[in-house]
Amino acid sequence: MSTTPARQRRQDAKADPGRAKRLNWNGITSEISECQDCVTSKQDVTVLPWDDSLTLPDPLSRVERVRLLMISWSPPGGNEAIQRRHFFYNAASKDRLRPKLFTAFSRAGFENLKQDGALEQLDRFLSQGFYLTPTVFRRCSKGGKDKPPPLDLRMHSYRKHVLKIVQYCKPMNVVLLGKAPLETMLRANPEYLPELQVFYRECGRLRDCRVLAIARSYPFDQNAPENGFLHISYWPRGRGIDLLAGDVLRILGQ
Repeated sequence: MSTTPARQRRQDAKADPGRAKRLNWNGITSEISECQDCVTSKQDVTVLPWDDSLTLPDPLSRVERVRLLMISWSPPGGNEAIQRRHFFYNAASKDRLRPKLFTAFSRAGFENLKQDGALEQLDRFLSQGFYLTPTVFRRCSKGGKDKPPPLDLRMHSYRKHVLKIVQYCKPMNVVLLGKAPLETMLRANPEYLPELQVFYRECGRLRDCRVLAIARSYPFDQNAPENGFLHISYWPRGRGIDLLAGDVLRILGQ
């Protein structure tokens, strides 16, 4: 009797329980790399095509669930960053975000993230249940300089790609790194706008915020069986690393 495709998939999954999970992540990243809508924008910004320096590792390759998911804005888009292929997960590049983030984690007690080379640091970062994803998965540039991704592109990428990564990771905590991911999340989830008003009343300005727990459930998927906390961690110029280190300590209960 011949084996049907469905039966073969069940047999494969039984023989290798992690196969379905890996295929799911491969599907998410393939959709990101092949997305044509991610290279279009109504704004006066150059959005570069996806390239293999932007590869995202599987967040569940070393852990069962992500402990802390951080959402940044986009890969760097300045001329030097493009030429040298800077990106957080590209260990061969001297990405600017990676040492800053790892310095903050080191000050929060995770000293091994500052030891050895970038490849070993990234492996430890993932092995401790940490993950970082940009809001937009393309480099944005204007006049040869890094440019924040425009809102229309952020909204598209958030709804089509970031939500799937969040649902895949099922993170215990989510941190929004800066104004761009915060604005994107709030526009996609208007029910949290009253929280933003409280936030501005209490903090005065966004840069004065330390950590704000907006909700004890996913703003991404209210039906998620295991809810996580959403936090905002914004880095003011000059004090950002120290503030984020304090945020990590409070969030993880160190």
